[in-house]
Amino acid sequence: MEDREAEVLRTAYGELEQGARDYADPARAVAAAGRRRTRRATAAAALAAAAVAAVTVGVTGYGPWTSQGGGPATGTTASAGPAPGATGPIAVRPPENAPPLPEGGTGVSGRLIYTACMHGCPTYLLTADGRQYLLGEKTAPPHGNLTLSHDGRWLGLPTAAGYELRDLTGGTVHRIEAPRDGAPGAVYSPWTWSADGRRLVLGHHADGEVGAYVTVDLADGRTTALTPPPGFEPVGMLASGEPLLFDESRYGKRSTRVTLAVGDSGRRITLEAGTVPLVTPDGGPAIRVAGERIYAVAPDLTAVVAYDTGGRELARLRPGPGETPIAPVGDGFAVLTGSVLETWTEAGGRTPLYDLPQEAQIVLPGGTR
Repeated sequence: MEDREAEVLRTAYGELEQGARDYADPARAVAAAGRRRTRRATAAAALAAAAVAAVTVGVTGYGPWTSQGGGPATGTTASAGPAPGATGPIAVRPPENAPPLPEGGTGVSGRLIYTACMHGCPTYLLTADGRQYLLGEKTAPPHGNLTLSHDGRWLGLPTAAGYELRDLTGGTVHRIEAPRDGAPGAVYSPWTWSADGRRLVLGHHADGEVGAYVTVDLADGRTTALTPPPGFEPVGMLASGEPLLFDESRYGKRSTRVTLAVGDSGRRITLEAGTVPLVTPDGGPAIRVAGERIYAVAPDLTAVVAYDTGGRELARLRPGPGETPIAPVGDGFAVLTGSVLETWTEAGGRTPLYDLPQEAQIVLPGGTR
């Protein structure tokens, strides 16, 4: 595939991962994201220039995430990240043979879910000790279907009966049955993790129309119905378990401001981004919540703005052409540059993590739809 085609595919993935509303058929969502990107390709340079001109205020560092470790595991070995002192990314490639996920877990946390192409390639889990496990053959793109908790401990997968969450480090499995009154063809997708990674919101939907949301408490697998007010969608969740709700009537309306309702508390969090639009006719808002930070990614992927849970801006990153912001990770934000996944910090540091297959579709810890 030529470079331009590969770039379109990578950007289509970025849009879906950061903000596209999901479909029961994830391939349709990827195709839709690609069409939106093509329509505005000629405007990309102007949008990037406008983003670079925005003013950064009140910059501080990103908060660290904790990671889980564990005992020994069996599987196909590949490095889980740069070794101490390494200067380049670690190549991640599909192994010739990989075992299925062990029933009792892998003994260590997950670092990356990936498939080497958009359609028909196997999907693999890369663990913290560098091993790879086969999650499925000829699978649909993993984003919108599979997920890892912030610390990589929990792996979420769709099942014929609904959805399941597997503790990779300990072997516990929580199974969530689909609603009996769900729409034909509806499936569960991971919608958003809570800021502390202890809860996951699932949306049961068909072709983007959500019939029900549930919150899964990973401590015991208990599910609780999440019923937003009519016309609102959960786009994040605080560590308290309170969902962050966005008014769906604001989708498609260009704005540099996003207001989120905090559950039924009556509280509002307003995210201001200066001259950077957080919602446009092409998408948004793309919200990620991790620790004490709320991240908003511009729909054109030219800016990532970090806020505290009160809505005060703390930092922002500015990817350039060909650089796709993916998700908060460690003490920074993961950005895909060509085929190389890097961690960027607000201080300007760039640490290469992985060199991925050219058409790879990936899910990082904390990633959902």
